[in-house]
Amino acid sequence: MWDVIYSIAVMPIEMLVEFIFAIMNRIFNNPGVAIIFVSITVQLLVLPMYKQADAMQEQERNKQKEMEPWIKHIKKTFKGDERFMMLQAYYKEVDYKPGSAIKGSFSLLLQIPFFMAAYNYLSNLAVLQGCQFLLINNLGKPDGLINIAGLSINVLPVLMTLFNIISGIIYTKGFPLKDKIQTYGLAAVFLVLLYDSPSGLVFYWMLNNLFSMLKNIFMKLVKRPRPVLNIISAVAGLGIFGSSFINFVSWNPDMAGVCCVLVIICLLPLALSVKDIIVKKKGLNIQKKSKVYIHDKQEKTIFNLASVLITIFMGLIIPISVVASSPTEFFQEGYTPIQLIFRTFFVYAGFIIVWIRIFYSLGNDKAKHMITCGLSAAGIIGVVDFYIFAKELGTLSNDLVFDKLPRFDVLFIIINTVVIIAVAVLVSFVFNKKNFIIKRVYQIGILTFVVLSATSLFTIKKETDGYQVAKVEETEVEPILHLSTEGKNVIVFMVDRAISGYIPYFLQEKPELAEIYDGFTYYPNTISFGGHTNFATPALFGGYEYTPKKMNKSKERKLEFKHNEALKMMPQLFSDNGYKVTVVDPPYAGYMWKSNLGIYKDIKNTSAYNLKGKYSSKRLQEFAPYMEARQRRSFICYSLMKFAPIALQNFIYNEGSYYS
Repeated sequence: MWDVIYSIAVMPIEMLVEFIFAIMNRIFNNPGVAIIFVSITVQLLVLPMYKQADAMQEQERNKQKEMEPWIKHIKKTFKGDERFMMLQAYYKEVDYKPGSAIKGSFSLLLQIPFFMAAYNYLSNLAVLQGCQFLLINNLGKPDGLINIAGLSINVLPVLMTLFNIISGIIYTKGFPLKDKIQTYGLAAVFLVLLYDSPSGLVFYWMLNNLFSMLKNIFMKLVKRPRPVLNIISAVAGLGIFGSSFINFVSWNPDMAGVCCVLVIICLLPLALSVKDIIVKKKGLNIQKKSKVYIHDKQEKTIFNLASVLITIFMGLIIPISVVASSPTEFFQEGYTPIQLIFRTFFVYAGFIIVWIRIFYSLGNDKAKHMITCGLSAAGIIGVVDFYIFAKELGTLSNDLVFDKLPRFDVLFIIINTVVIIAVAVLVSFVFNKKNFIIKRVYQIGILTFVVLSATSLFTIKKETDGYQVAKVEETEVEPILHLSTEGKNVIVFMVDRAISGYIPYFLQEKPELAEIYDGFTYYPNTISFGGHTNFATPALFGGYEYTPKKMNKSKERKLEFKHNEALKMMPQLFSDNGYKVTVVDPPYAGYMWKSNLGIYKDIKNTSAYNLKGKYSSKRLQEFAPYMEARQRRSFICYSLMKFAPIALQNFIYNEGSYYS
């Protein structure tokens, strides 16, 4: 249950923090600067929510202040049940619900998922280890900037608390004592929690408190904060441009494009302000008739439908399309392929249905209209990208990394971009003129995707029922391969994806290997007959008669039969010559991911085993949480990649790292 709550409430924010950090670290090549931009971005995103929280708190305080005289009178006059009944009657009379008091803690509740996301990511971030930034020697450890008589004092947590207290003094001016106690108490709690934390994490939270303090100064003391914010945004844009210019040589086109977009976004507010000033000075201020936006019930329904469809599509349809191709390949220690799919689904449910809805609910009718229109277009564009512009990009591993870097032709990208623009314009037109059509399209789409998801999940479950990852306790491990001390032993290694030409270099670098493997035969100048295991192994096991060309000549037999025949070739020859034969993990025996060892039952003196994980169960258990987290993150990013326009897919893929 906790995993579901975390996936919905915290994981989307953690993914956002990671994505921003990775991009900014690549732009500036400095984790400290990347943390600054993560803090700025997060603060800008949550600013509307904090403004709404402040308004709710102000409303609650005013209501409490208005009711205070009568509440005091009732408490003074009545006791016990009579007091309770009178208070309830008074609350009803003034239309006040005692549960509304939680509004006063809304800003505190809002900080919890953001704090958890930053804590989980930055406190375990390997790139911070040993990284120096300004006066901080190691962002991966407590700063210890002051050392007195061998006593190390961490300065960043103290600065963080100081900013928090100053911000609280400004913000709570004129507030009741209980609000001030809550603010200062929270500052003390964060000081205790983060005092011994890595300085990178404390630096991030200190910046958050600094920006919060500046925000309160702007709100309370500065009459016109917008020009100041526009200048700060422009300075940030120039900083990004300067850093990108310095690192231009090592950049790829995708990153350069992203950098240009970021610079434009940062400079745009100042440019618009300058334009307004120029227009006003020249007397060109023409009054325009403002359009009145009415966000009616129909648009609310479309927003809900679009949110649900995109969540199902990105959280179920796209992950299912990957898992369904080879379900048993996605079994890991501790979870099944279906659990992996639903964990991806919960993250997208949190991102789209929870967090986007929160921003949506805070907007006015114009903002809600624009968000609904944009979400409607995004859902249709994503489906078009996935189904119409799908392209074979190569073999995909269970970590969702392609065996070769995806490439898209420029013409293909241009066509996709033109289609996206056309779809966006069409959806916008229909949405503003006859939005009931959009509603029907989304209703049909949701029904279709629900049926497809349920059918595919049932098929996956049926195929994986009874399948288990090899798991053996350390005490149960016994030797399987018994070698003869008197007779002759023949051992054949087939190492998937091994390159024969590397062997001399291995032996040159590690001469002791030559002695260890003395007696083995090395075959130089060998080459695979195919780029994939199922193409190449038949010839390796069975000889030239099982090359793809030769196998394709005998069309009367199934490919599975010919593949099995090749795998049985050596065991049969050794068995016929009086050897006892042991076969371990034959690739795709029976054309199954988990090899069907029954193909060897008719060969005398032959034993076959699937030993994957049998001698490494303890290590698998140790790495299981990491493997699970990595695979789930890959699924989340892969869904985003396949949903995005073609022009952005290589950028999101990031050579298989997905900006991890």
